Amino acid sequence: MTAKTTTDPTFIHIIDHRTPALWKARLYFTLIPLILIGTGAVLESSAMQWTGFIFTCFLALGVLVKRKSDQITIDQARTRLDELERAASR
Repeated sequence: MTAKTTTDPTFIHIIDHRTPALWKARLYFTLIPLILIGTGAVLESSAMQWTGFIFTCFLALGVLVKRKSDQITIDQARTRLDELERAASR
């Protein structure tokens, strides 16, 4: 029996607790569009509703771009882990 080799990428997730909690991010992502679109609906302003929708689309795009830009290589991850260890040992 031969060893199976794969070329699938290995993902290592580093959890950094200095960022806002996930529930806060979801709350903001939910409340901001609701406030903009809801205010437009109450005031019967289709322009404000469309503005809220477009803003929400840009917000979602920004989240996706940031998530993609947070990915780093193994060497960068090792360097980052070394920095964290040095900072923790002080």
